[in-house]
Amino acid sequence: MMPSDYSGPWNGPETPKRSMAWRLWNYLRNIVLMPGRVKELHEITIETQGLMLRELRRQRDLTKLALARTAELHVPDSWTGGQVRVVLLVHYPEAWASLEGVYWALEEDDRFAVTVASVPRRFPGADRFAGEDLTHDALTANGVPHIRLNFSDSFESLDVVRALRPHLVFRQSQWDADVPPAFSSKALGFTRLCLVPYETMNLVENVRDEATPTDTAVDAPFHRAAWRVFCANETVRDAAAASNGPLGAERFIVTGHPKAASIGAAAPRWPVAQDGGRRGRIVWSAHHSIGRHWTRFGMFPRMQHEMLDFARSRPDLEFVFMPHPMLPSFVGHADSPIGRGEFGAFLAAWAGLANATTYVGSDYAGVIRAADAVITDGISMLIEPQIAMKPIVFVERDDHRPFNATGRAVVRGVHVHRDVDSAIEAVGRLALGGADPLVEMQRENVRELFAHPDPERRIIDAIIAGLEAEAGGSPTLLAPVTPIDAASA
Repeated sequence: MMPSDYSGPWNGPETPKRSMAWRLWNYLRNIVLMPGRVKELHEITIETQGLMLRELRRQRDLTKLALARTAELHVPDSWTGGQVRVVLLVHYPEAWASLEGVYWALEEDDRFAVTVASVPRRFPGADRFAGEDLTHDALTANGVPHIRLNFSDSFESLDVVRALRPHLVFRQSQWDADVPPAFSSKALGFTRLCLVPYETMNLVENVRDEATPTDTAVDAPFHRAAWRVFCANETVRDAAAASNGPLGAERFIVTGHPKAASIGAAAPRWPVAQDGGRRGRIVWSAHHSIGRHWTRFGMFPRMQHEMLDFARSRPDLEFVFMPHPMLPSFVGHADSPIGRGEFGAFLAAWAGLANATTYVGSDYAGVIRAADAVITDGISMLIEPQIAMKPIVFVERDDHRPFNATGRAVVRGVHVHRDVDSAIEAVGRLALGGADPLVEMQRENVRELFAHPDPERRIIDAIIAGLEAEAGGSPTLLAPVTPIDAASA
């Protein structure tokens, strides 16, 4: 067999490729072929330049189109005096009381066309977006017609919202992380965003954002993108506007809070059913911030066994455990000191008691109204039961985020205990009819913090006034504030 490095049309089988004759032949051959190769290279270069120019033109046209569409999407539909199209995105049925009155007021007003949509959520500790079915069930139970937006790709859901061409979109909370990406502050930037905070008011100096050192309770991205944020009182408005700087003042409107009216009007309902006569009724509310970060109010890991023993040993009392809706998912978070197994074991033991049950739902105001006393580690439960004039025992964690001015005022109406045993003794006494020396302080807190008895009407007035101002008309002025007496709440 001839070696692979021996060949050639005229070198002969014994002449190596790299011989002088082969090199000379190859050199002459390249000279002959050079003009054709130069021409070919020139054509390739010209063609490549042409392709690049055509691609640049295509990209330029796509960029122009994208910019035009973006500009169109981020300019809210103008309002010219017809019906105001409103979409309410609901992911948090446990906080429906904050929006329920607004929904019914809008629904009954011929100036508005309202669409409610149930969407998934993901609270801290959860591994995926889910729960739209629970929201759907809660809205159905409350008699609220709605559409279901549960596409696996949330941007398909957003296409439905865009097709409704809303003038306004309400979302239930400022936390972008709780809702799918298509319902983030940026993705909803094509319309006017509105917020009725799910809590009546912020009571603490909340966690500061790492990128922007602001109070996330009043200056999250949703606040900055919002058209209107409706505030319970002037103190809340002033704090939010100050945190948001000069651009924030006009978007924060004092209207009062719908949840206050909802709690005041709730029909009492007690989910523990026992025979043998009336017993003292205790609501135990547990916050979700049981870890080392965030607001650090949660005391559940330190209270669970004591409360279980308390309920077992006191057949003269009845108990409703009302965990914060985020607590069941947070026990799966890396920052949680307890796991899902331990939490599940507690719930099973608690459910085995004849005088105890667990409630997580949108009608928790009715449970508060039916209770005789509340024991809690905060935060919203420090103020909301005061509206119903219920004695509150606050089990305070030493390392929690500090209270702001509003929080310090609110705490004057609660019994503060740092020791779990003393807190349990106090709530047992109050539940059995013990006099509450703080009742007048609660009345004063409610009178000062919830001075607006008709928040839904004021929210509607504020919406119409804002739209009229944008349309160049004379805006309707908000009605003057009418103080209310806490006793009538």
